[in-house]
Order: sequence, then structure tokens, then C-alpha cells
Amino acid sequence: MTMPTFLSALPITPDETEKLRGLGIDSPQHLLAMINAAPETFTRFFGAEATGRLKEALRKIVPADASTDRVAPPGALGVPLDTPPLEVTSKVDLARRDALFDRLQQLKAGRASTRQIEDAERALDAFFAASG
Repeated sequence: MTMPTFLSALPITPDETEKLRGLGIDSPQHLLAMINAAPETFTRFFGAEATGRLKEALRKIVPADASTDRVAPPGALGVPLDTPPLEVTSKVDLARRDALFDRLQQLKAGRASTRQIEDAERALDAFFAASG
């Protein structure tokens, strides 16, 4: 990730710069909006004194009419960046699937006839086709 150039103009230490860089901010407005969205959390993350210096410096470089509406802070402050995956419910009877598969494996491992193995494979295929 490249460092936003505005960070070098802020009165912060190199360690503080690295912390901010890890947040994925892309502009002074974005950073100020992030602070406004979760001031207590940001202060715990960045430190009270450093947050005070940072907010004062940002207010000097962010135009008064620029939007600093609250934005969700990224994952580093405890908010997930991505939406959670959809929960997929399976229509497959897992116990039945496992039983059919186990039967097929037993037949293949034993001395079963080709016909028995093919019948077990067809039963498994039919099960998957029906659960669809």
C-alpha cells in the first residue's frame, strides 16, 4: 500500500504514520471523517495526545466545506470491511450422502462385482441429481 502524501505534512511520528497507513485512508477528509465516526475508538487506537494533534492539523488542511460525514472505520478499528458471506443452507441430506459414499468406498475396497459398484455409483449420482 502506498502512503498518502498528505501524511508527511502532519505533525506525527513515523510510528504514528505507520498506524495511519494501515487504516487504508486516502485523503485528509477521509481520515477526519473516520475520526468523527468513532472518536473514542480512534483515540484508544491512536492515543489521546496524538489524536488531538492530528485533528487540529487536519482541520487546518481540510476545507471547511469538505464533507467529513461519518464513515465506517475500517477493520483495524474493529469494523469489518467486507459484508459477511451469505449463509447457504444445504438441501442435501448429509447422512444419506455419507452412507451412499461409504457404501461405494466399501465395495471398491472389497471384492465386490463391477455391477455392485456401478449400482452404488448410480445411486450416489441419483442422490445428487435429486438434491439439486
